[in-house]
Amino acid sequence: MRSDLFTLSRSSAARSKEGCHRAQRDGEGGRLDARLERDHTDRHLLHRRGDRIRAASDLGTARRRTGTWDECPWRPLGLSRNPDTPGPRIGQTATSLPRPMSIIRTLTDARYLREKARADYVEAERDLFERWGGTAARHLTDDDRRQLAYLGKAVGWKRLKRIAHIAKAATIRRWLRKLIGPLRAHPGGKPQTSPAIEALVVKLAVENDYGNDAWGRRRIAGALLALGHDLDAGTVRNILRRHGIPPAPKRGRGRDNDLRVAAETPADVALDFAHTIIVDRERICRLFILLAIHTRTREATLVGITEHPTAAWMAQQARNLTMAEVGFLDRTRACSVQMDHDVIFTDQFRQMLTHPDREVKQTPRRQPWKNGHIERFIQTLKNLVLRKILCYSENTLRETILVGMRHYNEERPHQSLGNHPPTPPPGTAPDLSKPVIRIDHLDGAIHHYVRAA
Repeated sequence: MRSDLFTLSRSSAARSKEGCHRAQRDGEGGRLDARLERDHTDRHLLHRRGDRIRAASDLGTARRRTGTWDECPWRPLGLSRNPDTPGPRIGQTATSLPRPMSIIRTLTDARYLREKARADYVEAERDLFERWGGTAARHLTDDDRRQLAYLGKAVGWKRLKRIAHIAKAATIRRWLRKLIGPLRAHPGGKPQTSPAIEALVVKLAVENDYGNDAWGRRRIAGALLALGHDLDAGTVRNILRRHGIPPAPKRGRGRDNDLRVAAETPADVALDFAHTIIVDRERICRLFILLAIHTRTREATLVGITEHPTAAWMAQQARNLTMAEVGFLDRTRACSVQMDHDVIFTDQFRQMLTHPDREVKQTPRRQPWKNGHIERFIQTLKNLVLRKILCYSENTLRETILVGMRHYNEERPHQSLGNHPPTPPPGTAPDLSKPVIRIDHLDGAIHHYVRAA
């Protein structure tokens, strides 16, 4: 080994001498090119003779141990063997360092790590398929998902698309984000908002959510700045989101009449129309159904049905509602009646309902939720009867609705009344020893269950 190195050193010295003459002719640039050419030739000879000497690592180790180039166990070939000639000091850059080899080694290591990560991921998937077969994706645990996500990240998301079989690359990336991401610490970033400032943000949002003037995140950030707290609008948005407070447009929707609603009392009876289609003598008709409901007891009644709700017909319905002892308003002792601004509710109809002890109210325009009790009852009636049965005459429709009304008032439980019907029939407590029987209404369209007598 020493003889080989000595032979290489002699040949390198000769070439070094020739390179020095060339450097004197060409100047500093020629000297640098000569030394680089010499180092490349020496490195090539070493590899040809089978000496697997890593020039960069061994040379750096020798530098750290000895402090000079001349004191190394072996010197870079081509340097002077004269001990009086000082070599480069520690920290000085030497032109003989194999920079191309370090770049090649870096690229090779990166390729090796990529292939190793790919092999690890393929092996993990193979183990799962060997354990569960073709249904491995259905039997994955969170630990399996974490392992696949960790290995998939090392492979790279673009390369993972070509080799992933148990799940898509986007799915594995979501596993990394949801199963591993929350477990990692995230140091740095913005300082956490204090609880006092966070409570102030929530207070400003809750107390200023009136209609279209509801405060948004930028408006709240401006108010906080006036109070001495410099918060970004995005931070305000995140605070509101954590507390379940929707954005300003959704938060202020439907809040335009809060003051009026707070000042008025709910009406006792609500009126509204429902619509349905029947086939009468091969003619399709649209019928108007006038309904009424008592808001406290939830008792509902059918006022009338017609195809043409004229003023005269509406006047007759007003007389039916206010009839002594049998009219719905007189029987329920309603102190107020509420309806919308539909043109069918004429002025004559409202005047006939007006009484010294009874007030007639109208809901705000284009706000049906203000008359929510009757709107909800109309939806219940449609689901209970009108959407299940096709009627061929007005009388058939009337009988069908009356059966549905009887079930609604006497049998159907209401959550707002403690799961009791509005007007339950008189009776005793059910006998638990008796079997349960089913009572069908309208040929099985409505079911009711009771204990056998």
